[in-house]
Amino acid sequence: MDIEDLHTELDVHRTEERNASVKVRFRTRRHNLADMDSDSVTTMAIPEHYRVFVQTWGCAHNTSDSEYMAGLLAQYGYQVILGGSTNTKDSHEPVGAQSNNSECECSSELAGDCCQKREDKGCCTTPEFPTADERAKQEADIWVLNSCTVKGPAEDHFRNAVKAGMRMGKRLVVAGCVPQSHPAAEYLKGVSIIGVQQIDRVVEVVEETLQGNTVRFLDKKCAVSEDGDSHSARRRLGGARLDLPKIRRNPLIEILAVSTGCLNACTYCKTKHARGVLASYPIEELLERAKQAFADGVKELWLTSEDLGAYGRDLDRTTSVYSCPSMAVRFPQCLTLADLLSGLVRLIPEGCMLRLGMTNPPYILEQLREMADVLSHPRVYAFLHVPVQSGSDAVLDCMKREYTVDEFSHVVTYLQDHIPPPPLPPDATDDAVNGSGTLTVATDIICGFPNETEADFEETVKLVERFRFPVLYINQFFARPGTPAASMIRKATTAEVKKRTRRLHDTFRAYKPYEGRQGSLVRVLVTETSHDGRFWVGHTKAYEQVLVPKIPEVYGRIILVRITECDKFFMRSDIVDPGPLDSLVFPGPLHTSPTLSTLEPLVRMPCSSGIAKPVVHAVPPSSSKQENTNWSLLLQFEIFFQNRLLLVIRLCNNLRYVFVFFLFLGTSPRSCSAGDLYYPQNLRNQWLLSANPSDLASLHISLNAVNIVHYLSLF
Repeated sequence: MDIEDLHTELDVHRTEERNASVKVRFRTRRHNLADMDSDSVTTMAIPEHYRVFVQTWGCAHNTSDSEYMAGLLAQYGYQVILGGSTNTKDSHEPVGAQSNNSECECSSELAGDCCQKREDKGCCTTPEFPTADERAKQEADIWVLNSCTVKGPAEDHFRNAVKAGMRMGKRLVVAGCVPQSHPAAEYLKGVSIIGVQQIDRVVEVVEETLQGNTVRFLDKKCAVSEDGDSHSARRRLGGARLDLPKIRRNPLIEILAVSTGCLNACTYCKTKHARGVLASYPIEELLERAKQAFADGVKELWLTSEDLGAYGRDLDRTTSVYSCPSMAVRFPQCLTLADLLSGLVRLIPEGCMLRLGMTNPPYILEQLREMADVLSHPRVYAFLHVPVQSGSDAVLDCMKREYTVDEFSHVVTYLQDHIPPPPLPPDATDDAVNGSGTLTVATDIICGFPNETEADFEETVKLVERFRFPVLYINQFFARPGTPAASMIRKATTAEVKKRTRRLHDTFRAYKPYEGRQGSLVRVLVTETSHDGRFWVGHTKAYEQVLVPKIPEVYGRIILVRITECDKFFMRSDIVDPGPLDSLVFPGPLHTSPTLSTLEPLVRMPCSSGIAKPVVHAVPPSSSKQENTNWSLLLQFEIFFQNRLLLVIRLCNNLRYVFVFFLFLGTSPRSCSAGDLYYPQNLRNQWLLSANPSDLASLHISLNAVNIVHYLSLF
C-alpha cells in the first residue's frame, strides 16, 4: 500500500506528514476532460502548456533517476529541461554536460574539494549552474529538484534552491535522498515530495502540484508473490521499473542503476537512511535494459549503485540462468557482481564500452580474480572506484567500514598485477611509450573524522604517496544529522582539519600520473564535451581523460590520437585517425592470465522438480572422446552411490518403516519427483544443495516401479 499524502497549500503545519492516504487518479480525470465545461478545462494542468526544469545533485544513481523522471514527463507531454545541459547550434555536439567521472562517495557534483575538478583547464565536465540553467529555471513553470544527502554542502545547495524557487513563486517537487530521509524538514513544508522508489509516479506528483496541491509519495515498494501476497515476498524491489522512458543528459551514455541501498552500516553515512538495505534488480531485467540502450545508440554503459560490489547478494542463485562458474562454487545461494558481468560483457557491441561504478573493498575482495578478468576485457574500461576513506585502521574501525588498510591495498595491488597493459600499436618501436595506462583506481578520503589523530592522518598521506591515485576525492568530515558520527567527540579542531585537507591536496598535486606520454599514440572513445565547450573529451582503455579537437564527425567514435601535452588531470591530443575504429585496444594478445573462460554462462539442464540446480560442468573442449566417456561413466558411478538411499526408499515407498532406513543410514535427501530420473545429475545436485540433511520433514516421495526400472537402466 503506497503512503500518499494530498495536502492543500494552506496545510503546512502538520506534525505528522504520512497520516492521510488519498489516491490520485490523474488518468481518469484526463479521460473525463471532454465532459467538463471550458472554465474547468482552463484550470486543469494541460502538459503541453507547462515547462518542467529538472536539476540533479549527487551521484550517478541520482542522475539516472532524473533521466527517468524527465522521460516520463516528456512522454506525457510536458516540456522538459534537464539541468546542466548546454544547447548548442551544432547538431553533432552533445546535448549536455556529464556528471563526475566516478561516483564520489563523499561528495556531490558541487563538491568544492574534489581534486578532479579543474574548470580553468577545461577538463571539468560538470558545470555547477551554467547561464543556460539560470534561463531555464526562470522560464520553467515547475521545478523538480533531485537531492543528495551525502554531504552538508550538497544539502545546503539543495535547500538554497528550494528557497529560491519559493521566492520566485515556482511550483516545487523535491526528490532524492534528502526528502526521503527527512521529509519533515522545516524548509520542505508545503512542497511536494517523491520518494526514491516512487519516481515512476512523477507525472502524478507534477500534475497535482500544478493544481496547487502538495503530494507526497514516500513509501518503499516490495516484491509481490505470484498469489499477490506482498508479505510472503522474499525481497524488496530495487526501485522503479527499468523499462521506463528516459531522456539522457548525454545521448551516448546510459547510466544503469543495478541496485539500490547497501549492506553496510557506516557511522557517517546518511544515504542508508534514504535508500535502505540492498535491493538488486534481476540480471535478466538489467540485460534487457542494456540491449535497449545500445539499440538507442548509446556508446557507454555505466553501472552504478550505492555499492556495486554487493550486487546480487539478495538474489537467489537458483532463479537466474546467468552464473559465473567460479562464483557458483563460492556463493551457491546468492548471485554476485561477477554473475551479472558474465552476461553483460557479451552484449557490448563494437565501438562501445562498459564502465563499472563505485564498490567498497569488502565485496570486491571476494571476487578479485573475476574482476581482473572483466577489467581486462577490450570493451570494459580498466577503471574502478574503490573508496578507502582513511589510511588508518583505527579510523576505519570507528567508521565501521568492515575492512583494513591492508585489505584495501591488496585489492589495488592484485588488480594492478593481474590486469595486463593494453597492446602497443603494431608498428611501435621497442622504446615506445604506451599512451594508455593499465588501470585507473579512484578513491575517496575523509579528512578530520572525529577519532582521527595526527598519526592517523600521516598513515593516510603515506597511502596516497604509495599508490599515487590519478583520481582522488578529498573531503572534510561533515557530520550528518541522525548518524552515529554526528554525536562523536572530535579530536581535531576545524583549523587542524583544514590544515590536513590542504596538505593532502598538496600531496596529491605533487605527482603527475600521465607524465612522459607526450608523443605516444592511443585510442580514445569520444563521448563528452569539456566544461568550456572548446574540446571533446575522450577516454582511454584505462578511462583517462584526453582532450580532443572539436571536430563534429569524431563525436561518438573510437579514434586514434597522439598525445601532445600531459596535465595533472588530463592529456591533450591531436587526431591521427578520425575512425571509426572498432576497439580501444590495438590488435594484439588480449590477455596473459587469467582468461575470460570463467565468464562462460552456465546452461542449466531441464528439471521437473521445479528446483533450479547448478549444472555439472562438462570437460574442457580439448579432452578426447574417450576421456569424455570415462568421465561420464565416473559421474554415473558417483551418482549411483550418492543415491543409494534413494533406491532403498523407493523400494520401500509404501512401507511404514521407511523412516527407520533414514535413521539407520543417518541422512535424508531433499524432495524429488519422477521426472528427475531422466536427468540423474539433478539427483546428485539435490544432495549437494541440501540445506539441512537431518530434516526428515522435507521428505516427499512419489515414484512407482516403472520409474525405478528406468533409473536402474541408466547404469
